[in-house]
Amino acid sequence: MAASIESLQHLIDQAKALVPIRVAVADAAQEVVIETLRDAHALGFVAPRLVGDADLIAATCKDIGWATAGDWIVPASTDAVVAAKTVELVREGEADAVMKGNIHTDVLMHALLDKERGLRLPGQRVSHVFLIEVSTHPKLPAITGAAINLAPDLNAKAQILQNAVDLLRLLGFEMPKVAVLSAVETINPEIISTLDAAYLTLMARRGQIAGAVVDGPLAFDNAISRRAAEEKGTASVVGGRRRHPARAGSRVRQHPCKEPRIPGGRHCRRRRFLSAITSLASKPGARPPACSSSRLFVAICPRNCTRGATGASPHSSMP
Repeated sequence: MAASIESLQHLIDQAKALVPIRVAVADAAQEVVIETLRDAHALGFVAPRLVGDADLIAATCKDIGWATAGDWIVPASTDAVVAAKTVELVREGEADAVMKGNIHTDVLMHALLDKERGLRLPGQRVSHVFLIEVSTHPKLPAITGAAINLAPDLNAKAQILQNAVDLLRLLGFEMPKVAVLSAVETINPEIISTLDAAYLTLMARRGQIAGAVVDGPLAFDNAISRRAAEEKGTASVVGGRRRHPARAGSRVRQHPCKEPRIPGGRHCRRRRFLSAITSLASKPGARPPACSSSRLFVAICPRNCTRGATGASPHSSMP
């Protein structure tokens, strides 16, 4: 794996050395989804399995001039059937990864997490990671804890954080720096997320969270900006630190989820629409990788990490 990954293009170049994976797309009848699969297929990254209304999928493919093979389209009617069929393809060994198409997230997640017919690994919490390329920032930051898990306790946050670290290391990031976010960068007993951030920092130092440098609590500004950290007098091994004169700030941000002042998913969407950024998202903790969010380059993430996602994380012993 590359020692330094600073853009999504690095992941694309990295993926070119791997064999194609079979991606089952839940409700593929959407132009942006089909365009993404077409481009990923042209690069040799994926073998598509397009689940949903067969006529609509075929018409969408025709509209963009993509000639599909006869066995690519998997007919399914309602959203619930689409989600179940997508998961079944993976369970039956006919697909390697799941991709969210034009389907409601809660419907797809219900099928993914089904205790009997889903894809959740025993003892492994499913969580969500945004990987974002920002034109004004020299790194490729990730944000976790912004979706799926509502109001997680400390133990859940530790698992969410470990999931994100494991995913990034599979993608080639050797030692991610993690900023555990809160509304403020100082410990305040009245703000539970600041206490949890301090506990997570200590857990990482003692090896209960492995493979990353962790520090918190940090507010978003001094987590990502050296200038903001200096102005606030924030001393941190993560916040605002420089490994290189052109590379400032931390790699991973873990949102506290509980704090109404820091809605993680909404924060990511604001950055997408108010900044020049590209994002992809993955859901670690399931048997195959599952991806969602902006479909641009989204097929690259499971392609890079699918080889290491067939079993539980070595750090997933926490209940």
